[in-house]
Amino acid sequence: MNFISNINTNTGQRLIATYDNLLGSKWIQLFDPFNSGANFPALAMDSMNSCTRGMFVAGDTVYYGKKIGSDFYLVAQRAYNDTFVFLDTIKLTMTWGNLSSSEIMGISVENGIVAVGYGPQFALFDWTGGNLHEMFVDFKPTQRIMDIELKNNLAYVADRFYGMKIYDVSSHTQAVLVAETKGTGGWTNVFGSTAITVDNNGAIYLSDFHAGVFIIEAYDTTLISVPEAGAYSKEQAGFTVIPNPATNYFTVQLNTALGLRGTNIYIYDILGREILKAPVTRNTMTFETTGWEKGMYFIKWDNNRCNESQKIIVR
Repeated sequence: MNFISNINTNTGQRLIATYDNLLGSKWIQLFDPFNSGANFPALAMDSMNSCTRGMFVAGDTVYYGKKIGSDFYLVAQRAYNDTFVFLDTIKLTMTWGNLSSSEIMGISVENGIVAVGYGPQFALFDWTGGNLHEMFVDFKPTQRIMDIELKNNLAYVADRFYGMKIYDVSSHTQAVLVAETKGTGGWTNVFGSTAITVDNNGAIYLSDFHAGVFIIEAYDTTLISVPEAGAYSKEQAGFTVIPNPATNYFTVQLNTALGLRGTNIYIYDILGREILKAPVTRNTMTFETTGWEKGMYFIKWDNNRCNESQKIIVR
């Protein structure tokens, strides 16, 4: 099975794809979607030997699962100059050893915090001194995590046998179960919940092998859009966008500590087409969205030394 995601890099929009081939090998590759020569040649690649579902893009950073020998790892690489630049890797903790050993099934990133679901456990990681650091592991022996989404300090888990669970992880030291929607359980639900997505308005979409997709009312009624970021701390973030979602306008607030000289703001539509380019002359810039089509856009900040991309929703 193949999984594809957009990634915004210093060379423009690219694609990340994971796939299984006929021989059972599992790989992750970086592609240029605008270069169809030689059947879209891979710009960079790495072996996964792990479930191809376990991949997530945040900014210009891709996180994915990798198996080496009998051990499973979380890997972070940056897409830069059309190649992979290694950032870090960390071995996953298996709470019950081989009895709870599992490949990564789902990854989600929010504000530099990485949530990873694998087998009966999920873990949270952050970046400390440029390295991935395990914050905690939550283990439930009857749980089988198929997907996970981190949103506003809540971890939404798709459990293969028992529907959906929502955990409060705001302490970054433990997971507290705050809500759940149970599946049928047992063998009648052996191919049950497989994927979960949380909309910007808090609505929950839970994929089920039997029934398709369940739409579940928002648990977090205060949810606002949380921009994705790469491997940066909050203090290092290049910019913030408010309001997000936007209706008639949005404002980009830049981090002056990173310098404004030579900085440009780029905005792309969902197809990677450049909507506008604006040189930065001050630390706050407002853009009108009158006449824009509703949907998702990508905002890129670039000062020729580093860059960062975030999503914005225009309603």
